[in-house]
Amino acid sequence: MAVVGRNGRWGTAPRRVPSRITLDHCRSGGQWDRLIERTAGSTAFHAWDWLELQAQAHGWRFEPLLASVDGEAVGVAPLLLGRRHLSMEARVPFPYVGPVVPPEHLTGTLLALDGWARENRIVSSRAEFAPGVSYPAEAAPRARWDVHEDLTWVVDLSHGSVDQFWRGTRRSVRRTLRSAEQRGVVVRPSTKTEVCQWLPPFFDEAYGARGLPSPYPRDVGEAIWERYGEREGVCMLSAWVGDQPGGLSLAFGHGETLYSWAGGGFRSRRGDNTGTALYVHEILWALEHGFRFLDEVGAVDEGVSRFKRAFGAQEVPYLVATRTHSPVWRQVRRAYRLAKRGRERLSASPYDAAGRAEHAPPRGR
Repeated sequence: MAVVGRNGRWGTAPRRVPSRITLDHCRSGGQWDRLIERTAGSTAFHAWDWLELQAQAHGWRFEPLLASVDGEAVGVAPLLLGRRHLSMEARVPFPYVGPVVPPEHLTGTLLALDGWARENRIVSSRAEFAPGVSYPAEAAPRARWDVHEDLTWVVDLSHGSVDQFWRGTRRSVRRTLRSAEQRGVVVRPSTKTEVCQWLPPFFDEAYGARGLPSPYPRDVGEAIWERYGEREGVCMLSAWVGDQPGGLSLAFGHGETLYSWAGGGFRSRRGDNTGTALYVHEILWALEHGFRFLDEVGAVDEGVSRFKRAFGAQEVPYLVATRTHSPVWRQVRRAYRLAKRGRERLSASPYDAAGRAEHAPPRGR
């Protein structure tokens, strides 16, 4: 039943489940951010400003749902929804967007999300959890959600020492950094103009290298700067090679972790090693500002993984829970998977092996 909630927004009546969790819309960003600050498992990608910014940039709908027990909010359950065929799920190009609730309330929250999704005709959902959050492995299956692992790369900076960081890097890093400096590469805090003008072409290159269009609009730089340009705990760096743009990096701090959202050198300046210079300065910035970990936000491909290992980064798993809410759609997806397996078996013949490899889709974020 559709109702107007206490906050004046249209939605469905809060759904009761056996675990006593109800879902309702959050009234303000302040309330939302206070909840994630005091609840373990939150990240920079759970902040109200971040979710609202991304929703506006992509044309999604941000549903800021509160998980409550007996009328008291115990956590948040953000949803970013964007129409895709029959479903209403956004393909979010950054990880960890999922419920942030105490462990004892996660099963009830996922059950409530399942009910909310059914009432709002959402076909399927995906909830991701920060590295180190292990309890969804047991809590999610109890709510009939499927669970698997994905991977990210994390640099451990808990030693707090620049010398220790350098001892943990490979010699090739220092050689490459010296080469960059000899070529005139200079890294400095980003200006508004640099973020606004450089970020769209950076995304064009990063996604285009994998045969994908950039998912970000042309004004993404302006949107980022408007909300984060002068904020503490945000690292924005630009690399110059003489008077030519060399690349940029943007990272957002939350708690003990700096989350590296986007960054690297422009392809035209790859020979100047701007990517290495930016990465080193981002790590040094994290150490200077007291962060204990640098999360590189995902694992793209083996080439990127080798690059990160050179700086002492370690591969770290994080959990992903998925749920298809519609029984009919579950059967459709099952039939699709079976048909896909059948096509793969047929294409495994020696006559089609070359073509299959040629048309394999790119992987990674």
